[in-house]
Amino acid sequence: MNMTPTKIHTDEIVSLLKENKVLRTDEIMKMIGCAPRTLYQKLSPCDYRSSINKGRRFFTLEETIEFNTNGLWEYEGIVFSKWGGVKETIIRLVSSSKMGLTPTQFHELLKTTITPQLIECVKQKKVIRVRFGRNQVYFSADNSIAEKQIERRKKHLLSQKIDVKRRKKMEEKTSFEIENVHFGFLAQLLFQDAITAEDIYLILDGMGKPLERREIKEIIIRHDLDIKKTRLELMFKK
Repeated sequence: MNMTPTKIHTDEIVSLLKENKVLRTDEIMKMIGCAPRTLYQKLSPCDYRSSINKGRRFFTLEETIEFNTNGLWEYEGIVFSKWGGVKETIIRLVSSSKMGLTPTQFHELLKTTITPQLIECVKQKKVIRVRFGRNQVYFSADNSIAEKQIERRKKHLLSQKIDVKRRKKMEEKTSFEIENVHFGFLAQLLFQDAITAEDIYLILDGMGKPLERREIKEIIIRHDLDIKKTRLELMFKK
């Protein structure tokens, strides 16, 4: 008995993609019962895209995609690029970035590691690479764009350093002020009978002198107040 091969229609695949938004190639082949070659033949008349990550194994229709300002669309961790392949996407993303991109930033955008493609783009002079501290940063191959990107990154790193120093000074100042105001009071409270850090927290809060539990414990530990309390108690018992 001769079996007539099942005819696969493009409309069937389009309907499946419209219904599911994004499908893996093997899922589509299983649903309609066809080989990879047939799938690609039937999809060729359609406006569809392959994912830029996940081994390019996911398909979606052009009409489904909603590209963001970077020319990317992410659906449940699957990323599609307006720019086509990985290398084309790297070049576009780098050129449109304000201060270049690091491998980590590429990974955040594309949800995949693209080290080989980055190296290839550098070798082909499609992008340039400059080391900033521990990071390799990729900039546009257009010198006029790259100069501005590099300058912005330098300013950004400088402002970060200034912010870190300012924040550290503020933390040190705050820590000193907290201890200066509360040290004696905490010590006095702690030397009362059977008082704990939680008791101190409740007393201070009730008196309108709130102090975080963490801060109370830090001061007690830093100044060994609990040990000093025990020593004083022993001294008075003699």
